[in-house]
Amino acid sequence: MKTSNLVMGLIIVSLLSILIGPINVFNDLQGQLFVLTEIRIPRTVLAALGGAALSMSGAVYQVVLQNRMADSFTLGMANGATLGAFFAISLGLPIVFISLFGITTGLMTLGIVLLISKRLDYKYAPATLIITGILLGALFSGLLYIFILFQPDKTNHLLTFMFGSFGNANIYHCLIVGILFLGSAIYALKNALLLDYLTLGELRAHSLGVNVGRLRFMMLVVLGLAPLALISLTGIIGLVGIIVPQTLQYFKPMKTRELLMQSALFGSIFLVVADVVGRVILMPYTVPTGIIVMLSGVPIIFILLYKRMIRMT
Repeated sequence: MKTSNLVMGLIIVSLLSILIGPINVFNDLQGQLFVLTEIRIPRTVLAALGGAALSMSGAVYQVVLQNRMADSFTLGMANGATLGAFFAISLGLPIVFISLFGITTGLMTLGIVLLISKRLDYKYAPATLIITGILLGALFSGLLYIFILFQPDKTNHLLTFMFGSFGNANIYHCLIVGILFLGSAIYALKNALLLDYLTLGELRAHSLGVNVGRLRFMMLVVLGLAPLALISLTGIIGLVGIIVPQTLQYFKPMKTRELLMQSALFGSIFLVVADVVGRVILMPYTVPTGIIVMLSGVPIIFILLYKRMIRMT
């Protein structure tokens, strides 16, 4: 798929996202200016940035771990970030500290996953990392359920966090995620050639002068920043980082630089569309974006797995 077509598609779905919703902005455009500037536009921008961050992060994680199921969600980082963000919200801290708590606990989760995996397998086998991440993520989800029981007055807010929603998006959220995504994207694209070497295998990458251990660690941390900030502000939105890179690679295998750019654009489109569907499918009720992603993403993953098995036979 051409990059120019993806850019055009993103522009179209973004305009639709701004104009479509329970409130008809065409009835009184001037009177609905607040809805457009304070709700629809920040929500659309954050969804686009979030889709790009999650997809690019997933693409990089799958390269450095050599596993198609790798992303911040399957490594348990998303659940860790959600838990940290909830603590910050419970303490009534400002938005910046909510993101800071989410990023910190998400990275701490990655550290715990690495430590446990080293105990289980000193080679840091990708399968061991992912299994450990999934189990740790399930543990954190259990802790969130316990908080729901003990703080019923915050149940609605917690549920929103567990399923992921852009309903509270504002310009500050967009700035935080946007700055982190831009920095991580520059870093990933700058090192795209090293990631290409890594796809040839660790031994080949070593022979070409790549410090595989350092590259893997830096990519896991740097590319995790924007997704963790997003998740700490919106709640858990999983599977995007798995679905998008796999779908693109299924239709056209590509080098890392092209994959990262197209993953970012396609991920933006995917998450903006999911957010719009969540807003209109059961109007006037709003279905959290995370639920729409799960309902649409699981069948896509099964289809991709089935098609890949067919090709192998």
